[in-house]
Amino acid sequence: MTKIEIAVGAIVVAGLVTFLLERHAQKGLREQNRVLEQKIEQLARLGAAGQPAVAPPDRRSPPPREQSVELLRLRGELGVRRREQAELGQLQADNQRLPAVPN
Repeated sequence: MTKIEIAVGAIVVAGLVTFLLERHAQKGLREQNRVLEQKIEQLARLGAAGQPAVAPPDRRSPPPREQSVELLRLRGELGVRRREQAELGQLQADNQRLPAVPN
């Protein structure tokens, strides 16, 4: 086989693979399109029946003032505890560096 025959064969194979991949992609897109069309029909029927197509968002009321105050207090306390823990770690590291003193 000559180089030209090999090149032509490679081009033919590449074209065939491309064709098959495109065909497979079209099949998937057609299925997606069919599903979406069904959803559109269903939403149209719901709209015609007077039902909302989308449920209204859940509107939660803000927490009562007491809960907000308690949350802020706990966050402040957490900050204090974190600082204490960091200080404790530093003190323990310093303590390990000190030479042992006999009793």
